[in-house]
Amino acid sequence: PAAAAAAAAAAAQAGDDRMVHHVQLLVDLGFKLATGPVEVLRPPGLTFLQHTLKMLSRVEDPLLPGARLLEQYQAQFVSALRAALQPEVSPLVSIAGVNLATAFMESGMAAGDSQVMRRLMDLLTTPLANWSKLVYGQYAEWVGVRVRVTLLQAQAQCACIDHHGGDELTASIVAKAHKPYSSMLSSLWCALLQDHAVLSTQPPAVQAAHRSPLLGAADEEPSPALAAAVRGTYAAACPSVLDALGARLPPVEEMSQPGAPAEPLQQYRLLLECAVMMLQDSGAHLARCVSASSATPEQPATHKVGAACTQLAATLAAVGHLLAPAYLAAGLCPLPVCTDLVQAMTGAVQGALVPLAWLACRHSHAGLSRHLLGPLLAQATLLKQLATSLPEQQQRQQAGQALAAAFVECVLAVASVAVPYLATRETSEAAPATPGSTAGPEHLSPLIAPSSTSLRAGDTPTSGSGEGCG
Repeated sequence: PAAAAAAAAAAAQAGDDRMVHHVQLLVDLGFKLATGPVEVLRPPGLTFLQHTLKMLSRVEDPLLPGARLLEQYQAQFVSALRAALQPEVSPLVSIAGVNLATAFMESGMAAGDSQVMRRLMDLLTTPLANWSKLVYGQYAEWVGVRVRVTLLQAQAQCACIDHHGGDELTASIVAKAHKPYSSMLSSLWCALLQDHAVLSTQPPAVQAAHRSPLLGAADEEPSPALAAAVRGTYAAACPSVLDALGARLPPVEEMSQPGAPAEPLQQYRLLLECAVMMLQDSGAHLARCVSASSATPEQPATHKVGAACTQLAATLAAVGHLLAPAYLAAGLCPLPVCTDLVQAMTGAVQGALVPLAWLACRHSHAGLSRHLLGPLLAQATLLKQLATSLPEQQQRQQAGQALAAAFVECVLAVASVAVPYLATRETSEAAPATPGSTAGPEHLSPLIAPSSTSLRAGDTPTSGSGEGCG
């Protein structure tokens, strides 16, 4: 589904008017699968619609300048969502429906339509009123966990739409829908982050002793098989949850006042510690996906690499919100934590992005190289925030010097991937295309090699040599 939707998006952006009819076929196919009588085909149909929406939601209608291509199919998406979010549907349909609902709202397809937005939020919040009934005894244990985690992820994404630039109508509808469940959501989001930390970092003995309202009954011991089955679902949900919890913190002015309650500041710093763990985890996950693709370069796992890059970029974006200029200028983020975050970013570049760039350029995989842009932009944005917002007095401290060293290493690591990419873009735009050439904005230069990454710990750059700088 992702490949078909991507091909449709590329053709539509290239101005191919025939794609109007092809998009209709795509939407009709997804709608019929999602709402048909065959239960096993409904989740793939909803996922197909989700991929179509993500790939084509920003494409302009070639027949109606100024309008988006998918606007005319809003009714099909809404109808599929209503059918998928009913209480009596199977849990797998519910998971796919929740994912489609958040993608639909994030795309802006419902913006300005108060009736559609209220209906969607009613459907998404109804399970919160019946939280204790989200038990699926006839299914495998992991099914219920995935339903609960996916639902909380959707609520977090809605909260982020409200807090980070959603239109006024959408923000007011989301805030009103969440108001009765505010305390409950905060508690469950914290439990989700704690579960992820335990499942990702602790040995089996600690995992067996862990109890959580998301993993089952309080007297049930989570099995290793359950942990393995839901670990990816938790990892995908954590960036949105971290962002939503950060959005609920009091204003910086209140947290930094003398005599202010210590609890909000403690919560903020706990979120920062979670961010360090999540950056390390998402970087390691991407490195594993790239390594698996390197073993079969002729048929790389492009979809898995793309999902891992998206997860890393989402984590970096959530961290960027926690390190907003106001927090840094007020000195609320300890310098050692900033250093840990920058070192985790460097590890992600060296362990995952550089090998990914090398794999993409060595085998001319445009499908792989295009996934580099999201994490690189997120890293650059975060580094710029740190460079421009930290108070000068903090930079002069000993901890500030350690942060500066880590910062320089991270900048060099990012440059070792970004600079050859930008140089290739300039070259390809200046030179005429030749038949069979693979050079282009979406391809990386073969100047990148495994030995030309960034400075390692303890390396000393030599003037003019450029050795170790990529």
